[in-house]
Amino acid sequence: MLRHFRRGLGLAAAALMAAGLMVGVAVGHEGRQVGDYHLVVGWQDEPAYEGALNAVSVRVNRMLDDAGMGMEGNNGMNMEGDNGMSGEHQMGGDNGMAGHGMVEAAAAMSVSLETELDPVSGVNVRIVTEGFVFAPESVGAEHVDGEGHSHVYVDEVKIGRVYGPWFYLDKLEPGEREIRVELNANSHGVYHWNGAAVEAVARVTVPESDGAMMMHGTVEAEGPMSIDFRLEPDELGGANLFVTEVIGFRFAPENAGGEHVAGEGHSHVYVNGVKVGRMYGTALHLGKMAEGMNEVRVTLNANNHPEYTWNGALVEATESIQIAPGMGGPGYGEAEDGGHSSVTPPSGVATTPAGGVLASVAGQGMEGMMMMEPVEGLGDSLQVEVTHTASGASKTLELLAVFGDPGHYVGGMIPTAPGVYEFRVFGDIEGMAVDETFVSMGGGGGFDDIRSSEGLQFPEQLPELREIESGVRGAIDTAQQAQDAALAAQDSGGNGLAIAALVVGIAGAVLGSGGLLIAMRGRRA
Repeated sequence: MLRHFRRGLGLAAAALMAAGLMVGVAVGHEGRQVGDYHLVVGWQDEPAYEGALNAVSVRVNRMLDDAGMGMEGNNGMNMEGDNGMSGEHQMGGDNGMAGHGMVEAAAAMSVSLETELDPVSGVNVRIVTEGFVFAPESVGAEHVDGEGHSHVYVDEVKIGRVYGPWFYLDKLEPGEREIRVELNANSHGVYHWNGAAVEAVARVTVPESDGAMMMHGTVEAEGPMSIDFRLEPDELGGANLFVTEVIGFRFAPENAGGEHVAGEGHSHVYVNGVKVGRMYGTALHLGKMAEGMNEVRVTLNANNHPEYTWNGALVEATESIQIAPGMGGPGYGEAEDGGHSSVTPPSGVATTPAGGVLASVAGQGMEGMMMMEPVEGLGDSLQVEVTHTASGASKTLELLAVFGDPGHYVGGMIPTAPGVYEFRVFGDIEGMAVDETFVSMGGGGGFDDIRSSEGLQFPEQLPELREIESGVRGAIDTAQQAQDAALAAQDSGGNGLAIAALVVGIAGAVLGSGGLLIAMRGRRA
C-alpha cells in the first residue's frame, strides 16, 4: 500500500511539473566583472515561475584590451542606414553600395502599393504582390526564383529594405511625395518580367506636422505575453533582426493607429536608446549601426501605440550585437561625421559579428565599450549553489556547456517555491578561484524572482506541488504508523489489536486523502 502512495506522489508531482509554464526569455540578468572575466548570471527563462522547467544560466567571457581592435572610428562609407520597416530615423541603403543588377523572373510577377496617412504621423504602406514571396531569412543567400525582399525609395532616394508586406514611413517632408517599391531577389538584384523592372509607384500628400509629441502610456495585457528575437550581421552592413517567438500577441499592421484590440498591435524598436521606428512584422533590417557594440530593444505595442505590460512589467526584449570594422557607420542618434553618442553598455552577451569574432558587452556600471570573448571548457570547474532564501533550502548544481553557444553554461532545475533566490557560482575559471553570490530582484539583485503560477492557471486552478506533497505525505505517515503498530501488536500476540490498528491506519489514510481532495476542489472553486 505504501508503494502505491509513493507512486501516486511521484505521478502528482510529475503532472504539476508538466503543467509548468515556459513563458518568455531571459530579460533580467546580472553582469559582474570578476578579475579579468565577466560573468552574466540569471534564470535561463524569465519571467520565471514555480513548477516550470528552468535552469540557472551562467555566461563567462574573457575581457580583452580593445586597443587596435577597430572599436572606434568610421569606415568612411557614409552609410545612410536602414531599419527596413519604419522610418522615424529613416531607413537607409546597404552601406552605400548600389547596383545589384537585374534578375529575370521565371514566371509572371507584379507588385502594387496601397498607402494611407497614419493617424499620428507619417504614412503606412502595404505592398501587394503576385508571383513573389517575402523571404527575409534568405537575404544575401543564393537566388531562389520568386522570393526575396523589397527596396524602398522616396523621391528617388533609397530609404532601405522591406522584409514584409507592410512598412511605415515617417519624418517625410510636407508636400507631395513619391514612394517607389521594387521587388528584389535574395541576392538584391531587381526582378524583371518581360524586360521591365517589377516595381510600383504611389504618390501621397504629406501634411504639415503640428510638432506635438505623442505620449502613449501603457496597457496591461489580458494574458501572458512575451517576445524574443535574435540579431545577425548583414553582409552589406548593419544587422538583421528576426523575431523568433511571440506569445499572446498578433502583429496587426492593418490596424495601426486604430482602436485597441487586446493582444494585437505592432512593435517599437530602439537602438542604443534611440527610437528608430515601428516594426509591422517579424523581420527588420537595421542599417544605421555604428561599429562596436549596439543594443537593440523591442517593445510590443497596442494598435493605438501604448506599450503592453504583463504583471506590471513592460513586454519587451533586449539583445546586443557587435558590428565589425568596415560593416558600420554613423549609428542611430549619432552625428553624420561618425561621432559616437554616449551609450551605457547593457548587461548581456553579443551575437557573432561578421568575420566570426565573438564578443560580449560589459556589465552594469561599466563605462565604455569592452571587447570580450567566451571562455569554454568550464563544465568541470564551475558549479552553482542555489538557495531559496525564505526556507534556507540549498542545492548544488553541475553546470553543463550549451552546445553552439560558447561561454554559456546552464544547470537545469524546477523551482518549486516562489520568492527570492541566491546563486553562488564557485570553482575556478582558467585557474582563477571564483566564489561569487548573485541574488534575485527581491533581494536587491538583478535577475527575476520566482513567481507563483497560480494566476496563470486556466480554466482550473491546480494545487501547488507543496500542497500535494504535504497532503499525500500525511496520508503515508498515518498508514506507516498503523502498519508499525499492527506489526508490533502481532509480535506480542495480539492479532485482534493488530487488525484494529491497521483498520484505524487505513481510515486515517483515507481521511487524509479525502482532505487533500477537498482542498483541491476548494482551489478550483
